[in-house]
Amino acid sequence: KNSLNRMAKAAATYGKIVEKFSYKKVLTLCELMDFQNKNICLGLKKTGFGAGFYNGFGGKVEESDESILEAAKREVREEANVDVIDCNKVGIIYFSFTYLPELFEVHIYCSTKWNGKPSESDEMRP
Repeated sequence: KNSLNRMAKAAATYGKIVEKFSYKKVLTLCELMDFQNKNICLGLKKTGFGAGFYNGFGGKVEESDESILEAAKREVREEANVDVIDCNKVGIIYFSFTYLPELFEVHIYCSTKWNGKPSESDEMRP
């Protein structure tokens, strides 16, 4: 019962937060994890938001994407040139910038299996 009360309070708080923004942008972030070798594959962002910083792979959910998961897989394919085999959702984060009227909702995934070797794209350098 306490768990349900906490979830209800969190949902109400989320609703109040969302009302403050005129737009919500849904994004993905996928971390490629090699636990056996204790490695995580990050990419150096070459263009746009976050350029010059290392990050996981991801981006906007497009209207043509069948689901948020499919958007995450597509972004990894576009940015790292690999096809993820398993891609597990590990969380959602929300953030905003004081100078923008939009809320960012980022669906975070972790993949431990993929086909191909991560390689450079127009957007990222693994």
